[in-house]
Amino acid sequence: MAATALTTATAIKQVIESGGLGLAAYRDGAPEDASLPYVVVTDSISVTPELGGDAAESDTEREQVQVDLWETYIDRAANPPSLAEIPSRADDLVRLLHGHALDQAPRKSYGMRVVGRTRHRDVEANTVRNIITVMIRRQT
Repeated sequence: MAATALTTATAIKQVIESGGLGLAAYRDGAPEDASLPYVVVTDSISVTPELGGDAAESDTEREQVQVDLWETYIDRAANPPSLAEIPSRADDLVRLLHGHALDQAPRKSYGMRVVGRTRHRDVEANTVRNIITVMIRRQT
């Protein structure tokens, strides 16, 4: 059994890197020499306590996490240039994350729920960024 991660992002990184998608994952930012495709995980974007009966706080909260999938858009070295982005990769990543119990999280997690995804193409940088929003219900 793997050791407990120090952060939610590190626990998600472990899920992604062991998920069979061939993706490296980084917390908060990728190194300058990172090769595309890769994932950047940003945790604790917001943490909201859940309310219990009579508007009292319960022992659970929701943490918003952002998972950014970065890919090259066009392989300009190919002749002729061809699409380098694998459009199904973002769907595969969403399927990997959604519903995962996140066993190695620093606090007991009741699972991840993907609540949205946005795709952004940067023509100048020749990249595609899929921004995946994940909510995690966990113990306080």
